[in-house]
Amino acid sequence: MIPTPAMNERRYAREDIDEAYVQAEQDLERASSSLDQLAKLLRQQRDKRAARLACKLRRHKIVVADDVAETATLLAKILDALGQDVVVAHDGASTIEAVHAAHCDIAIIDIAMPGMDGYEVARRLRADSATKPVVLIALTGYDQQNDRACAFKAGFSFFLSKPTNVEELENLLQKI
Repeated sequence: MIPTPAMNERRYAREDIDEAYVQAEQDLERASSSLDQLAKLLRQQRDKRAARLACKLRRHKIVVADDVAETATLLAKILDALGQDVVVAHDGASTIEAVHAAHCDIAIIDIAMPGMDGYEVARRLRADSATKPVVLIALTGYDQQNDRACAFKAGFSFFLSKPTNVEELENLLQKI
């Protein structure tokens, strides 16, 4: 059979499609390899950063107190990722119990908890000789000058406003 022009066009079209398919596979392999390399680089950077932080940050036993469970859990996960030992409490009374039981050196306490608020928790912890040395950090959505003054008067050593960022938290932990 003698090839007709239409048959030649179809053959050339198939060859073009085959060539485009091979080219697409090669492009996909290169892109996949690039993504794998990028993921590897990101993991290496994360591991290097974690190692630097581990060297910079002393390991603390920290009680995190917030009546919003999601907020407390998120903060606990961040602190855990920074190499800290964390215990979580959700109200004033359980915060005082946790500080005693955990023999912690830092307590990060939300001010606006129902029942016993963070100010009262701080006053009670400061009045107890066993918990007086604990570093108290106020973490609150209230960020007026008066709020800071009330926090320091109640016995807090540091004041962080919500939402706080990881760098701010790291810097504070480096000071302690």
